[in-house]
Amino acid sequence: MGACLRLAAASDLASPGFALGSGLRHLSNRWSSQLNTVLDACARIADHMRVTKKIHNGDEAYLQRQMNSIDVPDADFDERVGGSRAFHRPLHEGRRDVGRV
Repeated sequence: MGACLRLAAASDLASPGFALGSGLRHLSNRWSSQLNTVLDACARIADHMRVTKKIHNGDEAYLQRQMNSIDVPDADFDERVGGSRAFHRPLHEGRRDVGRV
């Protein structure tokens, strides 16, 4: 039922003195008010999303270009604390007694 039909029904019920008519009018007005609030909020969210997309347009491409520009880390790069790979050999490397029974 549209707003006009609800208000017409409310008027038709209120004219002979039914309390239901004024209740229906109140409900219709409240419904319209809350519906407009939700529609306004949706419009604000949609506007914000459009603006955010416009502001950040190209960020992903920029980040991808930056990441692709990194070739191979330095040969001495090791993410472990302590420096180069030479200091992080496996324990058995260089030991003569490994593998002996």
